[in-house]
Parts: sequence; C-alpha cells; structure tokens
Amino acid sequence: YTTDSMKALVEMYEGVQDKSFSASKVLKQTDVDTAKAKLEEYQKLEKELVKASASDATVGINESALARSANKGQGTFEILSKTAVEGGYELTIKFTNDAMHPIFGESYTNYDGTETKFSKFGGTADAKMYVDAYDSSLGAISRPSASNASFEALEGNTSK
Repeated sequence: YTTDSMKALVEMYEGVQDKSFSASKVLKQTDVDTAKAKLEEYQKLEKELVKASASDATVGINESALARSANKGQGTFEILSKTAVEGGYELTIKFTNDAMHPIFGESYTNYDGTETKFSKFGGTADAKMYVDAYDSSLGAISRPSASNASFEALEGNTSK
C-alpha cells in the first residue's frame, strides 16, 4: 500500500495497540464505546488503503517510523526528485530536522489522553538513512544506506 494511504490507519492502530482490557473485571461503558468507535474507524480506514504500484516512490511504513518516544529525534523526509534509470529509479531525498514525526506530526496523543511531543535530532554523529528498494512486483531487493559522512548541508544551513 502507498505510504500516504497507510498513515491514518497506522496512527489509529498505534493509539490502541498497547491498550488492554484483559486485566479489567468490569469494563466501563466509556471503554466499550471507545473500543467500538476505534473498530469502526479501523474498518473505514482499511477500505481507504491504496495499492502501491511499481512507480510509487513511498510504499508501506518502516517499523522504525512507529517509534513514539519523546527523546527519539524526528524529522521530515521529502523526495525532491525521482529519475528513471535502468532497472529502477534514482531518488534525491531531503531530510529536515524539524521534530515532525513521519506518522504523528509534532505530537502523539496517547490512549489515556496524555500528549507526547517529539524533539529534533541533536546532530549527525550517529545519523543513518535507510531506503528499502523493491522490484516491479514490490518484492524487497536491497537496503541501500547512507552514513553521516555522506550527508550534506543544503545551502543556507550552518550545520548538517
């Protein structure tokens, strides 16, 4: 599925996946109502998923994008260009260190209503970028990566 079509479904799932009522002997009506509403929302969002094609540049959700910790740096990736080359595409990807989570945005609302705000990366010392690549039938073929040594600051930026 395309990444954009999965975001709302993944956000909704992450909001309930670690909530369990199994320890409760008696459920409150609000818990039952919330669970029913979340199930209805899931079923609606599932119908809105868009199958990915071989030409889509963003497919699926990487497991590491589900991290909800406030102390894990977050930022935004943007595909600046996509050029067809023999056997695939060459992408130019820009990362902005803006504390925006790829799924949840600037913050995440936990099931209990508390909010987790995300932070920027503190630097590039341990920075890495992984790109999952797929063949024309969307089978995984490689995982190219770039280390911090290959990151370049864009014009107008004073640090990487």
